Amino acid sequence: RELRRLLAAGLQPDPQTVADLRSLMQQFRLDFLNALDFPPKNPEARRHLSDKEIFTSQGKTELSEADVQKAIALSDQLDLNEVYCVELLQTSYLETGRVSVEAATGIYLEERLSLVESLFKLFEFQMLYAKEGERAVARSELLKDVSSFNLGILSEVSQDNKSALLQRLLTLMRKESAVGGGPLGSQEVVSYQYGSIVGSKAHFLQQEQVWLSRCFFYGTMIANASFKIDRASLFCDNVQSALSLLVDKCKASEEESAGKASSGQATLQQLYYLCFAIVASLTPSDSASLQSNLRHEAGKDAVLRDQMDSIAEGVSSGLLGLVLLAWGVLQVELHCTGGNLAQNPKWAAYLRAALKAKIPPQPGKPVDAPSDVFWYTAEGIFGSVTFGDEAPDMKDACANVVHSTVVYFLQWVEKDAQSGSMLLGTSSTYYQDDHVQMGQVLGSVLTLLASLYRVDLDLHVKCAALNPLMHHGAERQPESSTFVPLLDLYTSLATGTRGATYIFNKLLNPSPSVMGGSPPSWSGLYAALWEYCSLFKQEEIPAMKEDEATTLAAYLELLAHVLENGSPGDIPQWLGQLQSLDLQILAPHHRDFAHDNGYRPLFPLFFLQQQAIPAKLKGALLIAARSFAPISNASLAEQVWKFLESSRLLADIPKDGSTSMPIDIRYQLAEVEARAEEYSSTLAFLKLLNRLLMSSQTFHTMLHSYVRFVRESVLAPLMSRGYKDKEQKWDLARECLTFLELTLQGFNIDEVDMEDGKLVLDRVAPLQTLQDFLSRGPGCQAIITIIQTGVNQLIEEKHAGVSGYKAELAIESALNLLMSVFQRDVTAANKFNQVGPTYARSYKSMEKHMQHRDIWTILGYVRYHFSPTIQVLALQIAQILEERIPELVSILLSPQVAESSGSKSTQQLVHAFAECLQDSLFKPVSTGGARGPGTADEDTRAALILNLLLRPLAAKRQGPNLTHLLLGFNLEAGISNTHIDIMSFSPLQVITEALYQFKCHSHWPREVEQMLRLLSGLLSDPATSGATLELIRSLENNYFMDVLHVALIHPIPHGSPDRIYYIWQIKWILQIHATALHRSLSEVQQDKEDCGKLLRGLIGDAVKSEAATLPYCAILMALQLCKDALRHEKPALKQDMRLIHLQRQMQVNLLLSAPELVSEGGVRAMTDRGVVVYHIPTLGGILARFFKDLEVNCGWSIDSEERMRANEVLQETLRYAQSHNAFSQIAHAIQEFLSSWEQLVSVAFSRHDSIAMEIQLAPTGCTGFQSLLALATASLEGLSFVSSTSNAHLSQPLARVTNVLMASVLKHTKDVVAAGGLYQGISSDTLDVQSCHKFFTVLVNCLSKPSDKAVRQHLYGSLIFFLLHTKGTK
Repeated sequence: RELRRLLAAGLQPDPQTVADLRSLMQQFRLDFLNALDFPPKNPEARRHLSDKEIFTSQGKTELSEADVQKAIALSDQLDLNEVYCVELLQTSYLETGRVSVEAATGIYLEERLSLVESLFKLFEFQMLYAKEGERAVARSELLKDVSSFNLGILSEVSQDNKSALLQRLLTLMRKESAVGGGPLGSQEVVSYQYGSIVGSKAHFLQQEQVWLSRCFFYGTMIANASFKIDRASLFCDNVQSALSLLVDKCKASEEESAGKASSGQATLQQLYYLCFAIVASLTPSDSASLQSNLRHEAGKDAVLRDQMDSIAEGVSSGLLGLVLLAWGVLQVELHCTGGNLAQNPKWAAYLRAALKAKIPPQPGKPVDAPSDVFWYTAEGIFGSVTFGDEAPDMKDACANVVHSTVVYFLQWVEKDAQSGSMLLGTSSTYYQDDHVQMGQVLGSVLTLLASLYRVDLDLHVKCAALNPLMHHGAERQPESSTFVPLLDLYTSLATGTRGATYIFNKLLNPSPSVMGGSPPSWSGLYAALWEYCSLFKQEEIPAMKEDEATTLAAYLELLAHVLENGSPGDIPQWLGQLQSLDLQILAPHHRDFAHDNGYRPLFPLFFLQQQAIPAKLKGALLIAARSFAPISNASLAEQVWKFLESSRLLADIPKDGSTSMPIDIRYQLAEVEARAEEYSSTLAFLKLLNRLLMSSQTFHTMLHSYVRFVRESVLAPLMSRGYKDKEQKWDLARECLTFLELTLQGFNIDEVDMEDGKLVLDRVAPLQTLQDFLSRGPGCQAIITIIQTGVNQLIEEKHAGVSGYKAELAIESALNLLMSVFQRDVTAANKFNQVGPTYARSYKSMEKHMQHRDIWTILGYVRYHFSPTIQVLALQIAQILEERIPELVSILLSPQVAESSGSKSTQQLVHAFAECLQDSLFKPVSTGGARGPGTADEDTRAALILNLLLRPLAAKRQGPNLTHLLLGFNLEAGISNTHIDIMSFSPLQVITEALYQFKCHSHWPREVEQMLRLLSGLLSDPATSGATLELIRSLENNYFMDVLHVALIHPIPHGSPDRIYYIWQIKWILQIHATALHRSLSEVQQDKEDCGKLLRGLIGDAVKSEAATLPYCAILMALQLCKDALRHEKPALKQDMRLIHLQRQMQVNLLLSAPELVSEGGVRAMTDRGVVVYHIPTLGGILARFFKDLEVNCGWSIDSEERMRANEVLQETLRYAQSHNAFSQIAHAIQEFLSSWEQLVSVAFSRHDSIAMEIQLAPTGCTGFQSLLALATASLEGLSFVSSTSNAHLSQPLARVTNVLMASVLKHTKDVVAAGGLYQGISSDTLDVQSCHKFFTVLVNCLSKPSDKAVRQHLYGSLIFFLLHTKGTK
């Protein structure tokens, strides 16, 4: 974590960061070099264990018999030194609160993983800036240090004269199950970082292997760029060892996957990183300038040549084919002068072997799909989900290596045209005996380049052969083996506004063909579309051929991609150009059909939906239609709506009782796609609907029909249908849920009048969606089924990598939709039930339809730390359920709910909430709805969890409630009998840790206030006060002082919205102290010491203040903070003679003085803390209406002076209302703070043996009477200040505090006199004259100001106490 934090500082950090990183790298240098070299089992160490007393790095340790047995079990499982195992068990206790073999295993595995990850982070940091070369190193001290360190450890040579680190990495990858295999492979392990089960041991070890292979790939790249010719033998050794390992792993992978669909994600990652490291060593590259002579040495290496000869005999793996290709080109470079391959058949043999290799087809691909090395690399690696999950920088590095290899190959192909056309399979002789379709290799090269440019478009500038290659592909149109890949390549190049514009114009005005071919053009696309429309209309063809459909689908994908990436301003012009294309190539009768339909580019896209064409093409047509409706252009979206509705894609179901189904999208789904288990056209239709709803805000007449179709035909049977591609299931789910969510977006149920005779419930889309949910209809049940996937299965899907990301998005959409329904369900249910007997179904709010298991599953998603957005939605729903379901805790504890035993499940839930809170506070990320970079939303998870914990306490829900359950109270033994083990991982542990670290994280003012409020609430509740008091006593002396320090020392700007949280923080700290003292004050000596400890923090510990020269005690500074907060007088509405008549006409004063809440027709609202404020949206709406009325009645023009003044009145009133709201809440917070201060004083000073008398007041060090008088003076100064402002109501608590303090002064005077102490003048234990004068002056000043009767009464009482004291002490 520390390494990651230091590297995150970028190229130009502060000098301290550079120094810290330098020190950290040196500290772990040996650990990196001896990667994962942990001490092995040792008989001597095992004998020591039996003594029950050993020395570890933490000192002398005594062991019980159980500890010894656990250490031995751990040693046997992990093949580790016994003493080291004792240390692991000690760490497991410190981190999780128990001595656990599972937790110790997790700690060990994570330690291994974090070491390899750290090494990777160092390599990655250098690689990120490798493109900038020397310039980046020259201007960054940090990069210079990291590069120097990396090169240092990569240059270390082992005893047998090999590259120490890279060979070590290869050895570890060869061992694979370095931590023992067998039955333990599936053992669950506990992660100490989160305290919860995060996966199996096998999963950890797989991840370790992946990180090792990443380190090897980046390490090789760095070494290649830095090694000189004198390192040639090291270089060749590394390539040999890596190749030997790759061959073995490919073989093992083939055997492993013989009975399965494909190898696992982790295996594939290891294989391609190894392959790319080897290829990078054989290929010239500009990013890491690998020395040519080093490559040439490798090319001449006899051992490598033997290995390559062996591979060339029968290439069955695409990765080995790629290595052979790079080796083959290297041999041609070394031996074929001028690149003439025909004259040097020996050296071209490797190339031929690589290109002729028959690689088994990819899972899910047709058996006759191309299977050469280029196609495999495009589809099997860059097109795989595994590669899609990689980090962007890793993808770029891999794409760069492969692109360099392809460019390297093409550069030799270009040198010899004859050999080149042979190699690319465009001459008819070369592959004759191999059944390779003509032009297939060229097509595969184009496909691979398309895949690479999708990863990194900038690579295309490095390919000099790109234009000739595209030209070559365009000349051979009849062969779709080159034409479709060429369209695919165009699609990749049309990324971004610039690329889209270039490709659009290229196809609008294509270059004329030289060889009679027909290059891609928009005219070619639309000529084909119109021709098919005409042929189907005249019934001249029964159906479309599959290969023609494939070409058209690729064309349409290109069109859609160009329109999606084009500039919004260009789209209308482009659509005009598509409508006026030159279609001379069409036969006259086909052209007439196009003319009759106005050449409108959208027409064929919808017309062909009704014809006998493959489902995939129907999907491509709809996706193209979707791109005609950009989100930013509502008028274009309206055009698409019209085409959609006129195309009758969703036909009306006949009302005559006929059972025949019309041939429409329903039929397509049920009869065609469901049988083929492939749903591309339905998916495209849903995407089109969603785009139209996003682009055009008006609801359309047909929308209710689409809602029914989505709900009943797609969503309801979704989870029970079969799918060839599992990802499609989750894609369909997500699109359906997004559609239903969009129908509810912006819909206000309050504004619907159910008594309106024109309202037909079934024809209003949002009402239809709500009806389904509130009667647990088919759509509602389907969504609940999706949510019931559950967190465990979702984590499994995520690790499997095949469809995890898509499943995650679908569940996020389901929770989002559920949240939208929860916001409207109560009102909607009431309205629906009022309509009467016409609608016989009974409508209930959402929680009443949910079964116990559904509730448990939703709360379980808090454990899904891969997606903060899912966690946020689960927490928001949990808040609603907590409020609405009184028996929520009983439901969560019921045995039929949990998947494992009750206590284990509850513990998992506690851990999940603790982990989520910890992540949100210490590793915050964006939790906004938008995914991906650029979202700057704050992480709200911590605030939501703390709010959920506070709710039951605030509502005084009877225990055991959700707060007790989630904080880990023992619900079986009884809440009041709980002992809080602060070592046990729970939200309470995270809260205490967060408060302890608050000094370093002062950006959490809101969360810290919630934490303190929670502790105060637990302390005030009789059931939990004992355990909480015990917890507070166990904390360090100055624990709360650190929190106070942040609030008091750093001056908070007046305008900061966080100011109020700091005042509340101080209030809760004082309240916690007051309650703790009240509960502690007994005759027990220990309790007295605890009270002294608490009070010393507030009164006796000096707080260093940067604002003042002297340190202050916390209480005096807190009073000062509140005075500062009130310095800005209560805001008043600006009185301007120019505006008064308009204020009267707009009824401003009447509106602002009305006390009614919004629900009563007024403009006021109540905050969650009970403060009445103005409801700005309502106030703004009413003022805007008055403004509009005046504008119409007075006939103001847009620039009339009177209109501008009226607008000024509106703005000024809203500004005043906002200031008033802020001030009211600050004043209320201060009132609450003073109430707690009063309670604290009453408890601390009311007893005659008050501990407070013994505490030395900061900063003077004086005790007893002087402390009391100083605090009383501060209270009077506060009172003097507030009585002269509009906050006179704050005077009473301050007057009462002064009275209590002065009564205490008198009481202690009498105690001293009664004890026989006669005062001759002033002694050190009593008051000095200066303090007396100061107090007396302030008191008289307060009495001279007007104040209410109660305040004066307390002030006169204080005066009498003061006089009696001074009389008693002479």
